[in-house]
Amino acid sequence: MMKNRIHLYIAICIIMGFGLVACGGGKYAEAKKVMKKQAEIGMAYVNALESANSAGDVASAINTYADGMEKLVPDINKMMKDLPEIQNREALPQELTEESAQMNEANDKIQAASKKLFEYIADPEVQKALEHMSAVMQKINPTG
Repeated sequence: MMKNRIHLYIAICIIMGFGLVACGGGKYAEAKKVMKKQAEIGMAYVNALESANSAGDVASAINTYADGMEKLVPDINKMMKDLPEIQNREALPQELTEESAQMNEANDKIQAASKKLFEYIADPEVQKALEHMSAVMQKINPTG
């Protein structure tokens, strides 16, 4: 059950990331900024997880990621509402190729680094951090 929960949290993060993968310049200028910021937050999370040596380190990495993403939620929701085409990865605007690659790289690395979570999954501090991250991700709403 706990393993299923962590898979859900990881899936939410990845799905949310893919939802952003379709934004760009001109019409997409603001979306590009949001995507780049999300990729930065994701890579910082990866680095923090990779260097974690304790449950406290893992919980801190998760909370820092969740806090960073929470600041982006209003921008993500606005972007998804104003630019519904960003949710279709197959019809990604050409202007977003670079941002899409950055998001894909960050999402792949998040998934790989999340293995570290399993070492500490039973720790109450990590559980609390995962619940915090889940609560933040649930605020992402494609209808804005």
